Amino acid sequence: MRPKSDRSAEIRAQKRIARQYRSLGYDVVERPEPRQLPDFMRDTAPDLVAHSATDNVVVEIKRHATLKGSNDLVGLAERVSGRPDWRFELIVLADEDGPPPSDHGPLIAKARAAAEAGLLDVACLSLLPILAAILRGVARAYGVRLADAPARRLVEELSFRGVLPEPLVDQCLAALAVGDRLTQDGSGSEPPSRVEFEALAQACDTLRHLA
Repeated sequence: MRPKSDRSAEIRAQKRIARQYRSLGYDVVERPEPRQLPDFMRDTAPDLVAHSATDNVVVEIKRHATLKGSNDLVGLAERVSGRPDWRFELIVLADEDGPPPSDHGPLIAKARAAAEAGLLDVACLSLLPILAAILRGVARAYGVRLADAPARRLVEELSFRGVLPEPLVDQCLAALAVGDRLTQDGSGSEPPSRVEFEALAQACDTLRHLA
């Protein structure tokens, strides 16, 4: 059972995030019941779901110490990210007895803003080092002694150890292939598509909670 102070911190964070989304015009349901969830999420229990005309957000709030090995979160993130106009957001609370984890969320948000402005090449190039950094964090968290290896090698090793599920492995490798094309071909390379950017951004979002 989690300490009462941990759960209290999660509830405070939930209330704060709910207020933020409501201030942006979203309809927010905190701790939704199964009947309040779409069919593809009926067997889940997210902390919060926010809806707007063009965006649907599933929010989970966790302590950093509880994340390692949380395969249920990976499954939920994959399930949500596969749906049009749905996205998964993980809020990581710092452990009271340890340093806060690296938060790549603001950097990913900036990349999304660049993509919305039509700068897909800039957005993808800004996400590639973030993806590599998150992979290094996952490797360290799982005791993989290859933290300084290239990103593709880390994906292969984490896949071999069963840390990354196959769909996430495929997503990461596809994202890295986009990066290879952009960095190797220079100005003559084919610009990334919105689908390719979203795959890269979703890979970053899904990996974040494993680090």
